[in-house]
Amino acid sequence: MPLRLVLARNDEVAVALVDVVAYSTGFTLRLVVRVHPEGADFDPRQLMMQVRGGPMGSSDDQLRFGIEFADGRKATNLGQRGVPGDEPPSINMTPQGGSGGGGRSWETGYWVYPLPPTGPLTVAIAWPTHGLSEQTHTLDSTPIIEAAAASLVLWEDNRPIRSAGTGPRTSMNFSSARAGLPSRRP
Repeated sequence: MPLRLVLARNDEVAVALVDVVAYSTGFTLRLVVRVHPEGADFDPRQLMMQVRGGPMGSSDDQLRFGIEFADGRKATNLGQRGVPGDEPPSINMTPQGGSGGGGRSWETGYWVYPLPPTGPLTVAIAWPTHGLSEQTHTLDSTPIIEAAAASLVLWEDNRPIRSAGTGPRTSMNFSSARAGLPSRRP
């Protein structure tokens, strides 16, 4: 679904949400980080770990990203996971595809399970080490739900979805319909 939303930026870095893909059981989000071309030098390995996640000296070092569904369920990239059997199911937000990039540009993705309920979908971002205080943005979940309903199921897969959420496995969204999400270039 077309989406270009700058989540946070300052004179040093910018973080944007640039892609949402809906599947029959959940959706993926793709974040990009851009560092100013004339800004301070960064250690690319350290910055990659801050974007991707992993053991860091402080949570202030870590890029913090989270979502909240309209019914109040939340998930973040800091490792909180849902509990199997929760009703409604907890949100699981699992890193997907690692982090790629180099120089002054990085990308990382997340698989989110289950699909959101109708209503606002709030995304939050903070990165204290790089001067980005917490900021929130509200999206309408309807385009995600509609795109998921239009996805093409390739084959039935009756295996239970694990709480860690390993990613989409039963469908691909081949719909050409464009969702009415914000389109702002990072």
